[in-house]
Amino acid sequence: MQIGIDCFNDLQIRSIIQSENLKGHCDIQNRGDVWVYDTNKNQVNDLEANISSILSLYAPKNELEDNGRQSFDLIENRLYTDWRIFSPSISPTNIRDIVLAICKSEYSGNETIFQEPVGLSELSDSSFLKDNCLTGEKTWENFSNSLKHELRFHNHLNLDVLRTLLESETLHLKLNPKIELYRSRISNDGFYRKEEMGVPPASKASEGRVNSKGIPCLYLADTIETTLHEIRARAFDEITVAKFSPVKTVNMVDFRQLDKLSPFATIGIGVDWFAVNVEILHQISQEIAKPMRRNDSVLDYLPSQYIADFAKRLGYDGICFSSTLHQGGVNYAVFNEKTFVCNSVKSFQVKELKFCYKPVGDSNKKKS
Repeated sequence: MQIGIDCFNDLQIRSIIQSENLKGHCDIQNRGDVWVYDTNKNQVNDLEANISSILSLYAPKNELEDNGRQSFDLIENRLYTDWRIFSPSISPTNIRDIVLAICKSEYSGNETIFQEPVGLSELSDSSFLKDNCLTGEKTWENFSNSLKHELRFHNHLNLDVLRTLLESETLHLKLNPKIELYRSRISNDGFYRKEEMGVPPASKASEGRVNSKGIPCLYLADTIETTLHEIRARAFDEITVAKFSPVKTVNMVDFRQLDKLSPFATIGIGVDWFAVNVEILHQISQEIAKPMRRNDSVLDYLPSQYIADFAKRLGYDGICFSSTLHQGGVNYAVFNEKTFVCNSVKSFQVKELKFCYKPVGDSNKKKS
C-alpha cells in the first residue's frame, strides 16, 4: 500500500514520509504525484515503531477499570478521536487500514484490540494519572469548574507536568525587535496619544483572557484588522491604532502549537504522557483563544489565566494564541509592557462591517 503524506497531520510522521523521497499515488485518498510511504518496501525509519507504540497503549475494555475518564470503542474510532496524528479528512476505516499496513510485521488485525472495544490503559490507571496527567485524576472540565466555584487559590494542576509542557521547544517563540505588532482603542471622544496606548494602571486593570483583575497585561495583535475584530469595532467608530516593537528579543509561549506537538519528537515526553494529556492540550488551546461573549462571566477566564500566570512565573515574557474573531489572526499577551515600546499612533474610521453566519437550528421546529 502507498500512503500519502496528507493522510497525516503529525509533523514527525510527515517528515519521515518526505525523507523517503518517493512520489506516487496515495491509495487512501486516491491522489497522484504526492509524497508516499510504500508499505511494501523495507524502509529504515521509525514510522512503524511510532505507530506500534501508540497501539500498545490500548487494551480491551474487559481488562480495564471504567473510571469515567474515557469511552470504549473500536480501535480505529479511538485512534480517530484520541490523537491528532491523522488528517481529519480520512475516516476511521482508513486509519485501521493504514496502521495495519504500516505495522503488518507486528499486527495481523486478528488481535483482540482490533476485534473488541478498547480503551487507553493509562486513562484507567489512577497512579499514572496522578503523576503524569496535567489535571491529575480530574478531567479538564472538573478542574475548570473547581477553580471557578470551589477552590480558587489552592486548586493546582500537576505543575511538574505543566512545566514540562511549557518548556517544550515546539512551544517556544522568539520575537526580535524588528517585528511590529498593533494595539487599537475605540476613540470616539478624541484620539489617544502614544503614552495612552499602553496598559491601564494596576488599579484600573480589568480581567482578560490572560490577566486577572489588577494585573495589567499588554494585548497586541499581528495586524490592524485583527485588533479591530478583537475590540469589536463597529461601523463609523473612530479608532486609534498604535504600533509596538520589542525593546529586546522576547520569549513567548506559543499556544497555537499545542495541537502540533508530536508524541514522537517531543524530548522528555513519551506517547503514554500524550495518551492522557492530548485532549487536555486541545482544550487548553481552545480555552486560551476563546473570546469573551456578551453574556459570559469573568469566571470563564480563570482557567486560561491560571495557565498564563504559570508561564509568567517560569520567566516567559508573554503568550501567543490564535484569534477566534479574525480567521488567521494572531494575538500576543505581553506580561510586562516595558518589554515593548510604542513607535507611533494613527487615527482611522471604520467604514463598514462584514458579517458571516451559519445556521445553528431550525426555528420552524416545535420546542419539546
